[in-house]
Amino acid sequence: MRLQSGLCLACGVCLFLSFSCTGQPEGLRLGAAGKESILRPVFAEPIVLPQSRYVLIPFWMNNPVQQAQSFSISGGFSSFSYAGSSGVTFSTSKAFGDYNSAGSIHWNNLVFCDKTSGACRLLLDHKAVICSAYLPAPSEGEQDKEKDKSQGPRRMLLGIAEHDTNGDHYINGQDAVLLYAADPDGKSLTRLTPEGTQVAGIVADGNDAIYVRVLRDSNADGRFTDDDEALILRVDLRHPTEGQPIPDEQIRRRAQAILEGK
Repeated sequence: MRLQSGLCLACGVCLFLSFSCTGQPEGLRLGAAGKESILRPVFAEPIVLPQSRYVLIPFWMNNPVQQAQSFSISGGFSSFSYAGSSGVTFSTSKAFGDYNSAGSIHWNNLVFCDKTSGACRLLLDHKAVICSAYLPAPSEGEQDKEKDKSQGPRRMLLGIAEHDTNGDHYINGQDAVLLYAADPDGKSLTRLTPEGTQVAGIVADGNDAIYVRVLRDSNADGRFTDDDEALILRVDLRHPTEGQPIPDEQIRRRAQAILEGK
């Protein structure tokens, strides 16, 4: 009986700790004023972009103590106050068109370093979480390489969360995630999707245009789900600016009216 009681107590403690460690979201924690956290700066392995003289170095801050506690109890990444993936290495995979995805990430910034001069600069000057990164894939054929030389370096695409839009005191992929385009030197950062929306999908149309599906919190519940309004935006990557909705509002209303019998 004593052994059984001890096992029950141990299971209860483990269950409590597991829920307490995994119940908080990942991302950049917005703590109360005056509260200090032990954070460690992390620089990941450099990213070398094709046809570019710049190397990219992802950066974030994490809490090594809380990360270790979370990992040992729940078997996952820290979910307390760290703002980036715990691993310094990552692999890319095919995303869309000629872009590769860096996968699920939680970077806080990107450092751009000129391989010739050694000069470095930051992409962002404010708190944020880079939730997704789409990088131009290396050209394989000679024809593609010649095309890249004639058109110049291609832009990278970044999904960035900048505000705690759902009110949980964290900035992460559950908030509004806006799509940005940036030059290989980290300059000309341009927003491609409207404020208050979340990127839900990207489809390439050749090398010069993309279609972006975004969700708008139309029911004002602080979350982005399939219950929210979806918009399709067309973005011209040759001249980056906020995408234009297609179809237009008149067609959207007509499509709805047909089904509603109006």
